[in-house]
Amino acid sequence: MVFVPFTAIDNHCHSVTVGAGLLASETIESDTWLLQMLLKSFGHAPKVVVTDQDPAMKQAIATVFLNTMHRLCMWHIMKKVADKVGADLCNNEYFKSWLCNIMWTDSISPLEFEEKWQAIIVEFKLDKNKWLTDMFLEVVFKKDSEFGEESIATCSCKRFEQHGLLCRHIFYVMNMYHVKKFPKIYINYRWKKEAAVNIRTVPMSEFGNDQNRMIKEISREIKYAGEYLINSYVVDIDELIIVRDEMNLMIENTDLTRYERVRPSKRDRFAAVLGFEQPSEVTVRVPTGIRNKGRSSHKRIKSKKEIAISRSGKGYRECQICHLPGHNSRTCKALQQQPQQ
Repeated sequence: MVFVPFTAIDNHCHSVTVGAGLLASETIESDTWLLQMLLKSFGHAPKVVVTDQDPAMKQAIATVFLNTMHRLCMWHIMKKVADKVGADLCNNEYFKSWLCNIMWTDSISPLEFEEKWQAIIVEFKLDKNKWLTDMFLEVVFKKDSEFGEESIATCSCKRFEQHGLLCRHIFYVMNMYHVKKFPKIYINYRWKKEAAVNIRTVPMSEFGNDQNRMIKEISREIKYAGEYLINSYVVDIDELIIVRDEMNLMIENTDLTRYERVRPSKRDRFAAVLGFEQPSEVTVRVPTGIRNKGRSSHKRIKSKKEIAISRSGKGYRECQICHLPGHNSRTCKALQQQPQQ
């Protein structure tokens, strides 16, 4: 059985195992079924999938994840260098050192990478190696406005699609085209300060539409007031310090008011829901002893030995006619044997 784990990368670049599967064979049909089950479990396809160069998995991803970007694992790529360029070249320490220095580092600029990559291709005569040609980075840039706010740039490394951050290749191209303002489409909401959750605030969704609109308007006015004060006293440091101290005092008072607020008791919450207050004193009387029908006895069931022992000290009733035990006058045989007159 082939064990297939699914590992995801969260916003902190940490690996998280989200699922796994067992396959009888590594075929296109098996991989397609596995990806369909994954899609059914999560409800949506991932944006980027990183795998090795397995041809069956490549076909399955293209069939199931139609809008997903499929990329190859860097570790698997470097592992296949020996098979693709030949054992003689791979044993060349100069070639391995040169290749690893530009492939396993983020410290070089895109221009330096381009130059060194081309130098390796020329130096070792690898211009006709199709595998290395397929592994190369390509940047497509489209500038739609003068200020670059609507500029669109895509890179074959797909760093933005995977991590939400533009790669250095796109930054180099933007600098080459003299883009001065960062395109807004590449600023994800999760990197903004608005994405941070403030646990001390109440969600806006708990208010009605009118109240929600009023809260937003007041919040906007408070922000404008703060910006106006900063711009007015930016040249007067003493007045700016006074404004800061006053705002810090308001924050402290707000925290004290929030933390000193007494939470209503359970009785008060129920009274608010039911519409009446519960009396402070409630007289509860002991119920009278009533034996309901079908109610079982609480006495312990005694054994025959216990019953015999308990009866051993008791006297037996005797018949009033024959004065013998074991029966009464109504069932006495002596009475039945007497002739009737």
